[in-house]
Amino acid sequence: MPYGGRSPRAGYPGRDAAGVSGSSDPGLARYRWAGRPENAAGRRCQRGHLSGSARGRTGRCGPSSSGYRRRPADAGGYFAGTRQLRAGTGPAARLPGLDGAASKRSRAMLETGSAGMMIAVIGGNLQGIEAAYLSHKAGWEVMLIDRRPAPPAAALCDRFEQFNVSSPGETARLLNKADLVLPALENREALNVLTTCARAGDLPLAFDPSAYAVSSSKIRSNRVFDSLGIRVPAAWPGCGFPVMIKPDTASGSEGVRVIQRMADFPPEPDMPEKYVIQSYTPGPVYSLEVMGTPGAYRPLEVVALEMDAVFDCKRVVAPSGLSPDPVHRFEQMAVTLAEALRLKGLMDLEVILNDGRLVLLEIDARLPSQTPSAVYWSTGLNMMAEMGNLFLDSGKVQSGKAFRDHRPRAVIYEHIQVRKKTLAVGGEHLMSGASPVTVRTDFFGADEAVTNYRPKNDDWVATLIFAASDRRQVWEKRNAAIAAIRRHCRIAQYIDDSPGTGEKPEKRT
Repeated sequence: MPYGGRSPRAGYPGRDAAGVSGSSDPGLARYRWAGRPENAAGRRCQRGHLSGSARGRTGRCGPSSSGYRRRPADAGGYFAGTRQLRAGTGPAARLPGLDGAASKRSRAMLETGSAGMMIAVIGGNLQGIEAAYLSHKAGWEVMLIDRRPAPPAAALCDRFEQFNVSSPGETARLLNKADLVLPALENREALNVLTTCARAGDLPLAFDPSAYAVSSSKIRSNRVFDSLGIRVPAAWPGCGFPVMIKPDTASGSEGVRVIQRMADFPPEPDMPEKYVIQSYTPGPVYSLEVMGTPGAYRPLEVVALEMDAVFDCKRVVAPSGLSPDPVHRFEQMAVTLAEALRLKGLMDLEVILNDGRLVLLEIDARLPSQTPSAVYWSTGLNMMAEMGNLFLDSGKVQSGKAFRDHRPRAVIYEHIQVRKKTLAVGGEHLMSGASPVTVRTDFFGADEAVTNYRPKNDDWVATLIFAASDRRQVWEKRNAAIAAIRRHCRIAQYIDDSPGTGEKPEKRT
């Protein structure tokens, strides 16, 4: 089985020599350490506040991070390419060097292997979970910085700092020992501070502020799409109903609403300050990441997205099932946009397939949540490892052929919430603001889960990850796990809704 969080801890209370929980609770089967369970309730962990096996290690909290560096069981298969790349021996395409300084120490670590490398992740919510999860898969230590005392990703890091990124001087001092810095937040003040620090000193920042400034505004993005002749949903009032209203700068499904008729338009005071109104375009949704620098971009892996009733992504399915022709057109679109923005880093695109045509919904020039982990489990390609190679001036990104030499595994990645005898499959908003989560293996039959589940707790959330050799097998595994959770938690109601156009969510027993 691929990485299963932390290594087994022999001798830990309730576990045998193999690290297996002695509890009869099936949710704890083969539970591996991942994060800091003793601090998961929100204990503040900073410099000088050490616990467990971390005592004596300056600036660390929680169990040792060494368990994250164990190799996957399938050492010669899907994950071999990523491991080789981390060691500097994998197949890669040479890219031009990036602007800005990069520390010699960081580059040396990438050239000799990942051991000892530390990434600072700024922001502990959804993108922070993604970054910490994949950074540990790459064998890196993670320092998480968030202004809140217990963000969702707090138990996934090796070192947590409660800190508000508002002063360039104080921020630079805090980050001076990080080998790579990744913003995992949307706060413009914090992003400006981090960009200032990167430009003023030796701070390797995995972020392209120019491309993000465009992608974070739907109005500015649409101007770029129009200039390139890329198809987008028709704009109001040149389209009929239903229409979709989207705030200009909101992320994901935040503030999105579907309007059926003129009488349903919200009053002007209730409208966002800036927004776009477009035709509601039905069809399956797909996502693709593109990475690189001008003149040398690599489209990665297309995945399918399934939405909940409020248009938030509830499930990622890989491979996408798209035929080669639309995949090729999607890849061409991604590279065209990356070149137009002069992207240096990573960008995510979402499209709808409508009447055989790809209709672009949005772009996001930063590490997204959800899809990178699904791509990792399906192909073995770790986007965080790639970001390290790209931004630490080694100028390497794994070629498309390198991770397509193997047949992708079928993967389902989805979010659930259990509350008051109801199990609901829903968008990633279920995970946002949750109590600190940890990584567990063989969680009710899921290969891995990122969850705040505790025995006898009837209010918890989880991101479930399933992998198998084909789509039929992975759905069988997923359905069996959902059935096991329903039995164990005595679930009376199961909800798995899809977008409607204003209808109330359907509930099933």
